[in-house]
Amino acid sequence: MTAAPEKTPNAGKKAKDLNEVIRYTLWSVFRLRDVLPEDRTGYADEVEELFSQLAAKDVTVRGTYDLSGLRADADIMIWWHSETSDALQEAYNLFRRTRLGRALEPVWSNMALHRPAEFNKSHIPAFLADENARDYVSVYPFVRSYDWYLLPDEDR
Repeated sequence: MTAAPEKTPNAGKKAKDLNEVIRYTLWSVFRLRDVLPEDRTGYADEVEELFSQLAAKDVTVRGTYDLSGLRADADIMIWWHSETSDALQEAYNLFRRTRLGRALEPVWSNMALHRPAEFNKSHIPAFLADENARDYVSVYPFVRSYDWYLLPDEDR
């Protein structure tokens, strides 16, 4: 994983304040389509430059993750977040235009928006609380069944 640059605009804020922050997050998973050359310096430099440009537009690359051995159909995942979904789509498309992005094939993407959890408003995602990114991440869809919505609030 490559860590995001240090930036902590939300550090020290209370859960109530953080729940009012609007941030979209995007997880993009890719598989390597083409064999990369042994010297990949230009590839890395171009992506690092793009990530710096995105940071200036308030698009944070939370991390890049090696998916080797974790998914048979994928090689890397990029986790990014921003104030707007449009900014994330632009970032995604700009990445796809880099030399590395052109050598990759999209496998899966998912965009989400943080909303306060009705059962625990003090639960704040780490990326909103400006906690440092970890070496590993688990992404899963949080889908509730129809029956869940029929439960009384105190049982949820």
